[in-house]
Amino acid sequence: MLTRTAKISGSMLLAASMLVLAGCSGSGTAATGNGGTNVKITGVMPLQDNPYFKSMCRGATLAAKEEGVELKWTGTSTADTADLLNALNAVAVAQPDGILIDPFDPVAFVRPVGALMEKGTKVIAVDNALAEHVDVTNIRTDGFAAAADAGKRVGEMLEGKGTVAILGMTPTGSSAVARTNGFIEGLKAYPGIKILPTQYEEADTAKAADVVSGLIQANPGLSAVYSVADAGGSGAASAIKTAGKVGKILNITFDAGPELVAGLRSGTFDALIAQDPYNMGYEAVKTLAAIERGKGKSEYPQHTEVGYQWLTRDNIDDKAVSTYLYAASC
Repeated sequence: MLTRTAKISGSMLLAASMLVLAGCSGSGTAATGNGGTNVKITGVMPLQDNPYFKSMCRGATLAAKEEGVELKWTGTSTADTADLLNALNAVAVAQPDGILIDPFDPVAFVRPVGALMEKGTKVIAVDNALAEHVDVTNIRTDGFAAAADAGKRVGEMLEGKGTVAILGMTPTGSSAVARTNGFIEGLKAYPGIKILPTQYEEADTAKAADVVSGLIQANPGLSAVYSVADAGGSGAASAIKTAGKVGKILNITFDAGPELVAGLRSGTFDALIAQDPYNMGYEAVKTLAAIERGKGKSEYPQHTEVGYQWLTRDNIDDKAVSTYLYAASC
């Protein structure tokens, strides 16, 4: 999905957390699932209304039902680090057996996650990785590999020439940085393509639209816009449409929410890089349940990868890619 880093002050961390309970909150049956031990797990996510996290919630909910564990899903309505830290602190008070969280700031969450692990609450980072391996594992898309693949494909689409703009989110978030660097790496195979300096939209669709409008005006020969997350892609779609450049400037973005998929079908997007948040949630809950029931592995890798899909109008309706389309609700 996306990454955002915010500067944290002591007063911000003491502020009231902006908790938003999602519709899938609470699932599973105590002591009747796979293993017979009541396990309590909580998902703590940012941007609760985003289809990416709705899909993750769905996967987690299915795993909770299969394992017979109690699942709660909570978090924030924002992408702000202080808000998410406060939400995590609020969940920690209840002392669940396990927590899955998307740590938007790779540094700010190291200490609180480490403290939770020391107290016996197992934590899995989903999507973004922590700066230090203090969690059980990080279940994620290999953003660098997916973006490198996208870069090569865009290079082919442009037949090795043209000018490409990159919309990042922030210059520090682990997922966003990987998706930026991977895309640039993929385009190295096409030295005839000019890559403009990366611009940042800070998870703000309106800002992304303004940035892309400026890029179109400043670069009359702009050939493609690549975004590391859905907010950038949506903003780019708006700017390209306003400029009358649909079909003339390629629009490629990470993520595959309902609006983006509709845009792909209608022509405002030319390709989507779909992650697999459903399986991130599913595997995280399965892993946490196994650990709590004494059936986990003795050691887990720092990163556990899930797949991704390159979506175009040619394959968007294929059954094989249907599980990669993000859900509108949990």
